[in-house]
Amino acid sequence: MLTTCRSNCFWKCVTSGCAIAFCALLLALPWLESPDCLTFSPSQTSLLQCPAFETPSTSIVIHFRLAKAAWIMADWQNAEYTLYSSPFSLYSMMARHTIQLGPTTHDATPPKSITLHFINHKAHENLTEDYLINVNPRGQVPAMKGNLLKETLTESRAISLHLAEKHYPAMLGGKNESIVRDLFERLHAVYGLSISNPKPTTEMTERNPSPVEKMLQRTDISPEYRAALEAKLAFHNRHNAIAFQPGVVAKHRADLKTIFEQVVDHRKRSGSYEDHDQWTFGPDIGPTIIDSHLLPFTLRCLEVGSDDLVPLELQNWAKAKEKSPSWQKVMHGKPTTYHPSMGPVAEMSEMMTL
Repeated sequence: MLTTCRSNCFWKCVTSGCAIAFCALLLALPWLESPDCLTFSPSQTSLLQCPAFETPSTSIVIHFRLAKAAWIMADWQNAEYTLYSSPFSLYSMMARHTIQLGPTTHDATPPKSITLHFINHKAHENLTEDYLINVNPRGQVPAMKGNLLKETLTESRAISLHLAEKHYPAMLGGKNESIVRDLFERLHAVYGLSISNPKPTTEMTERNPSPVEKMLQRTDISPEYRAALEAKLAFHNRHNAIAFQPGVVAKHRADLKTIFEQVVDHRKRSGSYEDHDQWTFGPDIGPTIIDSHLLPFTLRCLEVGSDDLVPLELQNWAKAKEKSPSWQKVMHGKPTTYHPSMGPVAEMSEMMTL
């Protein structure tokens, strides 16, 4: 991250003979129309296009192709994150799986720390005033805050993308990045709720209710909290309220089945087909964000009786990966679906750390 003032940056570059400052200026030119001081983050593409400079007065040779990683990642190596998560939340599992797989990938630069903060969404802790106002206005888990983040990341999609882009670049898929991103976005367009409950009540198929509606009947809440609850209910009405309507369920089941089938096609092309210890794009690429999110989604389908959506290849892959060290650190041998016979979630101490 660089900060400069347009009033004197060019003169300092010229008079100092500093190649680094001059290159920084070149990268900053698109932003120099802004008034006063400005802050910008040069992209990796910009850095790669920056030539090698030699400053004769000091005989220092700077080649930004070699220095780019240190420049880009220096700040993010000091990142400290807090992940707000609930053990049996499907999307929390996705983010936690990315966190476990990331350090095993090529060219990984892990953050300084990631702390897990347990949110008991079964007890509606995600709807408290503090959580809605200070953490996630959507009232969902997971969410992630960080000392270097400009704003809270409020969904697993954004969390895993951020971790891949800043810390685990191999999880973007290398030469397959466009395919990975496309599959990833489409997977997150599927309503997990529509898939997770194959037997909704009649009421839920018409309109899935929200506990926020009863909370708004209270007269002892602050105006700020009421506004936050109203915003949460509006978000619910656009998404979860309609999740069990027959037409919505049919669409998302069909979309998910198509994604699964396309993943199998990519496994065939990469040589991973029938090698169920391998990730989608093979050992040279390693696990990607589509893998870290696909596994919990696949396991959830199998557990709730929606195995008709899952090709046999992915069923076998999921059963094999369920035993992998990375997934064991996420679920510790437990299924993705919670049952009261397991005991209180809050007492599952092994699920409360990364």
